[in-house]
Amino acid sequence: MAQLRSLHDDFVILVVDNNQPQEEEDSSSSPCQVISISALDVSSWDLSEILCYRRVKIRAHRTRHV
Repeated sequence: MAQLRSLHDDFVILVVDNNQPQEEEDSSSSPCQVISISALDVSSWDLSEILCYRRVKIRAHRTRHV
């Protein structure tokens, strides 16, 4: 009998933490310390903005390469 799989089983969440101390703790430049993005939108990523966050959560397909 075939095992039922959910569409959500094909995706994983990769979490990347930046533990380096930030030079300026200005809440106006980074109002949120966590950003969630999709690997499907990699062409539209603004890396300079993403790298300002303490934690980046990336939703990616389990078997596809980014």
